[in-house]
Amino acid sequence: MVRLPDFSRRATTREWMDDPTVPDEDVVAALRDLERINVVLRVRAALARHLFPRIERAARSPVRILDVATGAADIPRAIVRWARRRGRRVEIVALDLGWPVLRYARRAIAGYPEIALVRADARRLPFPRDAFDFVIATEFLHHLADEEIVPFLRHLMGLARDAFLINDLRRHPAAYYGFCVLSRLFFRSRLVRHDGPISILRGFTVRECEELRRALGVRAFSLHRHFPYRLLIIGER
Repeated sequence: MVRLPDFSRRATTREWMDDPTVPDEDVVAALRDLERINVVLRVRAALARHLFPRIERAARSPVRILDVATGAADIPRAIVRWARRRGRRVEIVALDLGWPVLRYARRAIAGYPEIALVRADARRLPFPRDAFDFVIATEFLHHLADEEIVPFLRHLMGLARDAFLINDLRRHPAAYYGFCVLSRLFFRSRLVRHDGPISILRGFTVRECEELRRALGVRAFSLHRHFPYRLLIIGER
């Protein structure tokens, strides 16, 4: 008998990408697929809609940005390309923990001196208060356990002089079953095919995000829905 997923609460199943013993070649294949996913699902466009106008309005130059769990560093690269076109100066710290991920990202950021790679645990960010203007995290929040989320967001609020922007997954049956079908057609990585549905089940509902706002006690907290089944959480100082 097939057991159907429970969409009423966040899943606790671990993703293979969180296992440090995963072979390097599997990590590289997954990062390539994740870059494609970010393009197809317009992840960069959703972030750009909210981050780029804030960079434009920022009085400081260069604008300092921290990207938590950067993966392939495709988001920082997109920010730099936009900033160059607009004549804005940015400095981005792209942070991740896994050596295979960082090796991939190091090759990807060749020609992007605005981006510095740092190896660190996102749960213990090694930066002082107000170290950045903006802190961003794409598809990292769902990797945290429930009890870790509010302390993590509070820490981001302390690091960001202006705002943090969290782009993550909305837990919904259509997102889950849609990914299960499309992943078999378009994605080669066994990690992505395995972890994608789990990531969605570890994602969030709109109600849960509203509960986060109340737990944080932050007035300038906004939630934005983006197609397909994406949530962007913004907390402003």
